[in-house]
Amino acid sequence: MKISLITIVRNAESHIDRTIRSVLSQTYSDIEYIVIDGASTDNTLEIIHAHEGRITKIISEPDKGISDAWNKGLKLASGDIVGLLNAGDEYCENVLPIVAQFFVEHPRVGIVFGDTALVTESGKELLVNRGSFHPWRYSGGLGFYHPSLFARRQVYETIGGFDTGLKYAMDADWIFRALRAGIKLEHHEYMVRMLDDGVSVKARFRAYGEYLQCLAAPGNPRMWPYLSMMSTGIRGMAKNLLSR
Repeated sequence: MKISLITIVRNAESHIDRTIRSVLSQTYSDIEYIVIDGASTDNTLEIIHAHEGRITKIISEPDKGISDAWNKGLKLASGDIVGLLNAGDEYCENVLPIVAQFFVEHPRVGIVFGDTALVTESGKELLVNRGSFHPWRYSGGLGFYHPSLFARRQVYETIGGFDTGLKYAMDADWIFRALRAGIKLEHHEYMVRMLDDGVSVKARFRAYGEYLQCLAAPGNPRMWPYLSMMSTGIRGMAKNLLSR
């Protein structure tokens, strides 16, 4: 079972190497590794090319954002399973054999997600998210992070890639489309690491607005956006009370 891995990157010279090494150090051998660089102007490309012999495909050209870059990688992917690992994110030891075995043992599952450790740019661990799927319980999040997600390529062929009109919630939109198409989603206990890049408060508000739009998409339960806003409000009040 071939696994296609897609890393998108732009100007990430400080952490692209650890992302690449986390892929190349995996014990699973049937890997197709695709790196999509958005025309970096720092030393990112030089670092990528240092591993050129072990990367299947390297593309460096301007893109229109995360969705566009992911979609470029998807068009090149030929594996049975596809994973998305952005610059700064890492696979922990032996994640890929676990994922491959899971899909073999669960032929009706189209998407699997795991647990995620959020880390600083220096690699310091901040917290661990135990993956779960709750569309409305968290403030603008599904309950898991995209680096832990793997999907059968057939799922992408069925529902398409990522919406280039979305800047923040493209992964949530894709998950909701998959669920509406009847794709089965499950959690499995493996760990990945994701860079917490310190998104501003203003950006978080914009991201949540976009997430609410995805929740309100036709075909989703009508109560999802309202439950999300209620949950977010309650969590905010609780946080304020605890901080007094």
